[in-house]
Amino acid sequence: MKVKRIGLVLVAVGAGLAALGLLVGGLFVGAAVAVFGLAAIVGGVDSVATRRHRTSRDEFDSLRRVHTGAAAVIFGFTFIAVGVFLTVTGVAAALGVLGGLWSQVADSAGIVIIAVGGWACVLGVAMVISRWTYVGMSTNWWQRLPGIAVGLLVVMMGLIAVGIGRSVAVDPPQSGSEFLEKALDTLARWLGSG
Repeated sequence: MKVKRIGLVLVAVGAGLAALGLLVGGLFVGAAVAVFGLAAIVGGVDSVATRRHRTSRDEFDSLRRVHTGAAAVIFGFTFIAVGVFLTVTGVAAALGVLGGLWSQVADSAGIVIIAVGGWACVLGVAMVISRWTYVGMSTNWWQRLPGIAVGLLVVMMGLIAVGIGRSVAVDPPQSGSEFLEKALDTLARWLGSG
């Protein structure tokens, strides 16, 4: 319960900062993004520590799902990774150094794409292996089939991203149009038509 309260307080503070940022501008929008990132980190740490991950809360969905075990830990680390990304981005925006941060990311675009694609593969596997249940209801094995199908799709998309990232890392594009051309060439090779 403490974790839920902390998360709700962080979301409320983030919403307040976002509203203030929309009114006055300045560093408040970046601060709001950073606080939302902290809320995601808190939720992720809770999922990792308890090895339980809920897809929604009581107020929002009558069919709440609970993932347990390894899948819950992977979902927790995903929340932590997204939270760290949001926090770093928000702090950089609040300090006015977001442009420099993005240029560093752009310089390592291939590595970043490989990392995101690799994590998508891990997340897809978590979706496939998760033996989630509805809160307060029994479930049957066939109810998990759509989640398994989505997990396999996420793995496939992650593998494609890894291939594109490798191609970009080996031969970095000089422009956005060249990046798109390189990505399409990689897809064509993978599909056997190039």
